[in-house]
Amino acid sequence: MDTFNLSQPAVNVDGLFAVPISITQIDASIRFDLASSVASVDITMDFIVGPTTGCPTFDLRQTISQAWLDGSVFSTGDLAHHDFGAGANTELRVLASNLMAGSNHSLRLIYNLDQPNAPAAVPIGWNGSRLSFDFWFTDLHPGRYLEMWLPANLLWDHYPVLLDIELTGTGVSHTLITNGSRSDIASNHWSINFPSTWNASCQMLVIEPSANLSSRFGSVTLPSGNIINTEVFKHNSIPTNLTTIEAQLHGSLTDNETDIGIYPHGSRFTVYLWPSSRAMEYAAATTTTLSALRHETFHSWFARGVFPANGQDGWWDEAITTWVGAGRPATYLGLSESRSTLCDRNRYTRTTPSASYSRGAELFAGISEEVGSASLDQAIRGIFNDYQLRPLSTETLEVELIARLGDIRIADYFERYVYGITSSIGANLWIRDAVGDPGYNYYTGSRFWDSPDLWIRNRDDGGNTHQAPEYGQDNWFYARVRNQGTQTARHFVVTFNPTTFAGTQFVYPNDWLPPLAVATGFDLDPGASTIVKAKWPRANIPVSGTHSCLLASVYTTADQPINGRRVWEHNNLAQKNLTVVNSQPDGVYWIDFQFGSLRSSQWQNLLLEVWRPNAMPNAVVKIAPKNVLMNQRFLEKPKRMNLTSKNELQPLLVVRFLQPTRVSFQGVTVNVNASSRLHLSDQDQRNHHQYFIGGSRKSFGGTQTLSSSGAKAIRLAEGRVSQLALTLSARESQKMTMEVRVPSGTKPGTILRYDLLQREATSEQIIGGISLQINVGHQNNRYREVNDYA
Repeated sequence: MDTFNLSQPAVNVDGLFAVPISITQIDASIRFDLASSVASVDITMDFIVGPTTGCPTFDLRQTISQAWLDGSVFSTGDLAHHDFGAGANTELRVLASNLMAGSNHSLRLIYNLDQPNAPAAVPIGWNGSRLSFDFWFTDLHPGRYLEMWLPANLLWDHYPVLLDIELTGTGVSHTLITNGSRSDIASNHWSINFPSTWNASCQMLVIEPSANLSSRFGSVTLPSGNIINTEVFKHNSIPTNLTTIEAQLHGSLTDNETDIGIYPHGSRFTVYLWPSSRAMEYAAATTTTLSALRHETFHSWFARGVFPANGQDGWWDEAITTWVGAGRPATYLGLSESRSTLCDRNRYTRTTPSASYSRGAELFAGISEEVGSASLDQAIRGIFNDYQLRPLSTETLEVELIARLGDIRIADYFERYVYGITSSIGANLWIRDAVGDPGYNYYTGSRFWDSPDLWIRNRDDGGNTHQAPEYGQDNWFYARVRNQGTQTARHFVVTFNPTTFAGTQFVYPNDWLPPLAVATGFDLDPGASTIVKAKWPRANIPVSGTHSCLLASVYTTADQPINGRRVWEHNNLAQKNLTVVNSQPDGVYWIDFQFGSLRSSQWQNLLLEVWRPNAMPNAVVKIAPKNVLMNQRFLEKPKRMNLTSKNELQPLLVVRFLQPTRVSFQGVTVNVNASSRLHLSDQDQRNHHQYFIGGSRKSFGGTQTLSSSGAKAIRLAEGRVSQLALTLSARESQKMTMEVRVPSGTKPGTILRYDLLQREATSEQIIGGISLQINVGHQNNRYREVNDYA
C-alpha cells in the first residue's frame, strides 16, 4: 500500500504487535455547555489497517469514557497509551485487538473534553457565559496537534475531519475562526469540514466571544492572477490597526508566490492576531503576532503547503522559512563545523529541534554557497511545485536536492548537520559489475556493462529481475549495495542516471552527474548488502524504441568514485546496458548505439566487437553508421583487414612512398611529380577520420542494405566473434545501428544474447559494451511494443 510508505514501523510493544493505520475520516460532534462548563464529544474514526496484521495505533490526549469497535462495545482499558521509545510524552494508543491487514474498521469514542494530557497544553477557557477555546497547536512539544482534542494519526497520514460544534447554556454571541469550510447552522452552532489533503497539524479553530474581536475582510490579486480572499481577525486587546495587518498579509502572500510558487490553498487565507507572544502556522491560516506574521504566512508554502512527512522532519520547514524570511543571510555552514542532529530518523519522534531555526537556516545558506544561490532557489521552487500538499521526508529532501543540483557533496552536509552522523571511515561500498565480480576497483572480467546489481521494475513491487520500462507511467530503479569494508556505512547515497542512448563508453562524473534520481541508505554493516530504490518519473521515460543505459554510483563521505574512472576501473560505479526485446523466428531487430567518447582528449583507435550466441555463430549481424558522410565513404568501398595481431592495426591516415613517383594514400595508389603536394589541414582531418577500417578475426562479410533504413551496412563475418576497427578524433563519438536477424529455425522459448563491445585497439582492453537479449516466441505471437532499455 503506497499510503503507508512513510508510516511508522510495525513493532512489538508491551506484548502487542502495534501496526500503523490510515484514517479515512474523522466525524465528531462537540457540545460546549457553558452552564455546566462541560464539553462532550461523540466521535467516529473510520480507518484502514496497514499492510501488516496487528493492533492499530493512533493518539488522543483525552480520557475516554466509552468505546465501540465496528458497532460492538470495546473496553477503554484496551485503548491505553504505550511507550514506543522516542522519549517522554511521545506515547501512542494501541487498540488491543488483532485486525487483518488491509481491513476497514470504525471506532466510536465518547468523552468529555478537558485540558489535554500533553506538555504545556492550555485548558478550555470557561468564563461563565463566555468561552475562549483554541486548538493551540505547536511542534515544540509532542502530542500537541489535533490529538489534543480528537483522535489523530502521525503526520504522514492525511484525512478529512468533519466537525459539528455547538455552544449551549449561553446567550452570548460567539465567533468561530477557522481555516476549514464553515457553515453557520444557527447562533453559536457551526459545521466545519477540513479537507482530506490535510494532516493533524493543519486544522485551525478558535472560538471567542464576538465582543472580544474585530475583523476585516478583503482580497489580494497574486502574481499568478489568483484572487485570495483574506480574513483578518484580532483580539481587541491588540492595538495594531486591522488595515496594517491586512497590508502586511497581502504583501507577504504576494512575495511568497513570486519567490516560491503559486499559492497552494485555493482562495482563502485567515489570520488571527491574538494576545500571546507565540505564533503558530496552519494550512492557509495562522494565529500570530504582527512581528511573526510574515514567517507564519510563508509556512503555508513550506510546512502546510509541502508537509513534513513525520515529526522528525519538522526541522526543514523551519530551516527553509527562517532562511528565506531572513533574506537568505550570508552566515553559512561549511563542512568543518561541529556536527548537529536536526533529524534523528525516528518516525515516532514528535517535536522539532529548536536548532532548526538557526542551524537549519545556516545549513541552507551553506548549500547555497556550495551550489550558488540561483541554483538552490530554483531547486527549492521545483521541490515546492512537485510536492504541493504532499508529505516530504528528510531523506527525500536530501535526494531531491542532490538530483536537482547535481552536487553529490550535499550528502556531506546532510550527514554532518542533519543526521549528525560520524564519517563512515573503513566502510567500502560497491556494486557488482558482473556475476563473479570480486569487488576490486579494477575488474578484469567480461560483461561489466550488465551489472546484476542494477535493474528496472515497472512497479514499486520489490521484484529483483530486470524489466524493460513501460512508457507512460512511473518506473523504478533498483540497486543492491554491498559493504566489503571493516566498518558500518552509517549513511550513503546511490545515484541513478539513464542515458538517452546505448553507449559503449562512459566516464565519471560527467556521464553520471547530475543524476536523474537518487536513493539514500543507512547503517549497512560489514559483509552485508541492501537494496535501495528510486522512482523514475513517467515524464522522464523515453518513448518506445529508445535504447539507453542505466549508470549508477554509490557515494559516502569516506568512499567515493574517482573522477576520470570508468565502470571497470572503480567498484563504486556500475551500469546496466541491457536491452530486452521479444521477437519471432526470422525476426529482425535494430538497436542504435553510440561508439566512442566525447570525453576522450586524444585520437581514438578503437575496435568494435560483436559476440554472437554460442549456439548461433552464423547469425546475421550488420553494422551501419548513422552519419551519412561516414556511410558514403566507408560503406560503399569498405577496406578489408584481417586482424591477426594488434600490431597490424593501421593508424587513421596512412601514407606510403612506394617509389619516388608513386604514393599509396589510405590504400589508394596515385602517381605524383615534383609539383605534387599533400596538404593536411584540420578540416582534412575532420573529414578523413570518418573512414572506417573494416574487418573480422576471420573474414570480411561485405556490404548489404540495412533493413530498417535502407542504408548501406557492413555484414559482419560469420563466427562467434567479429570485429571492426575504427579511428575517431578526440572528443568524438558516432551514432550507429546494429541489425540482428533471428535464424528462422530458432525454437520458441529460446533466449539469444548478443554483446557488442568496444576495445582500445592498442591494448585490446574492453572499455565498454552493451547487451541485447532476444526472447524468441512463436511465429504467430504478437508482442506489444515496449520501451526497450539498455
